[in-house]
Amino acid sequence: MKLTATVLALCAPSLAFALIGNDWAFDSAPLDGLNDITFPFNMAKAPHKSGFYFAQQYNFKNVTEIGYTGLQPREDKDGNSIVHAAFSSFQGGTTTKHPNCYMGADGGPGVSCAMDIKGDYSHTYSLTVENTDGTTWRCTLVDTETGTSTVVGEWTLPEGAGKIVSRQVGFVEYYIWNGQSSHTCDSLPSTEATFYNPTSKTVGASGGRITSVYEYGDCGGKAGYSVAEVSGGFDIKWNWWKFDTYPPEGLSDVTFPLKMANASHKSGFYFAQQFNFKNVAKVGYTGLQPREDKDGNSIVHAAFSSFQGGTTTKHPNCYMGADGGPGVSCAMDIKGDYSHTYSLTVENTDGTTWRCTLVDTETGTSTVVGEWTLPEGAGKIVNRQVGFVEYYIWNNGSPYTCDQLPFTEATFFDPTSNTVGASGGKITSVYEYGDCVGKAGYSLTKVDGGYDIKCGF
Repeated sequence: MKLTATVLALCAPSLAFALIGNDWAFDSAPLDGLNDITFPFNMAKAPHKSGFYFAQQYNFKNVTEIGYTGLQPREDKDGNSIVHAAFSSFQGGTTTKHPNCYMGADGGPGVSCAMDIKGDYSHTYSLTVENTDGTTWRCTLVDTETGTSTVVGEWTLPEGAGKIVSRQVGFVEYYIWNGQSSHTCDSLPSTEATFYNPTSKTVGASGGRITSVYEYGDCGGKAGYSVAEVSGGFDIKWNWWKFDTYPPEGLSDVTFPLKMANASHKSGFYFAQQFNFKNVAKVGYTGLQPREDKDGNSIVHAAFSSFQGGTTTKHPNCYMGADGGPGVSCAMDIKGDYSHTYSLTVENTDGTTWRCTLVDTETGTSTVVGEWTLPEGAGKIVNRQVGFVEYYIWNNGSPYTCDQLPFTEATFFDPTSNTVGASGGKITSVYEYGDCVGKAGYSLTKVDGGYDIKCGF
């Protein structure tokens, strides 16, 4: 897999097997390019299984084709974790004498280099591509925790090749699909990796950073993708929730239990789970919001929305539009008890029509939140997606600081389904994201059947 900036911008839908792209650039760099560049990665939460490639590309002045370097998880061996590193040039005329390298790259011209080490997935590894002499470039893998370094490979570009250009793109690829005639997005395994900002020791180079991260390809919006900005980079992952087994046509229903026992009875927070449907592009979501007490009663607000254009509704709790765009939004308030767990069940009622029902699991009382109909051809619910906690008061564009976030707490329990063949519903990970990472009093506690999330002050 190799990408170019032009391809990412103009032809992204045709790139079926790379899933995530990122743009990187240096704010300032010498006109003749960079003598070196370092890309740090962390795979702490990636499963130890072959399949994913976390990579950054670069290109050189005066030649047309790119190079790339990156990390791939591997199965453990003899009780040791294995980290696989790669370093390739796609430029015709590239040569090599290094024992880790061979001629050819992804079935075309160039050179490929690779090696395995016994590694620790909790460590951050940096891959440094540096000029050693003339048009010769070496890649070195460094464990930033221990300082241990290993040469991945070395190759020589054709005469006249220049230094590294100060901007390019990177990607996350599930290369298992490269040899398959077809695939389904809901079969994508869960993974996670952190891409940190690039650096360089080149005089005059500064401000290396990842400028954007985005989905592309035919699984956009269908693979449970999320990105969180962290100190010095971005954490990329799939699957806040998923089912281990499921019928290939998808789920006829899914239930999300939530509890707001220690949440303040004030408007502002939204505790939500997203879901998406086969054959349509946009997601839906459902969740709970606290409300101010009224006439001595606690009020629980439930929401159920589709962001898919062409969705219609006749339900009295619903109206056209979702967050200022196309779709349908449904909502209702009940007199509730915050100490109770409430479940939100999204289920197919007929054809492409879906209903959401709120159930107090302590009393058994149920209330329909709303019902809407997706466009013709929409399929069933995909077996994985993400959820979120949102403080929507800040959406109005007014300035804020992270230490102004009010305290709240909610418990997200594992999803369930009555669909035949569906089992093993679980929340696979919970994490901070956004511009208040590490600044908003966030904490997480694993509880029986889910996670308790706290944030704010």
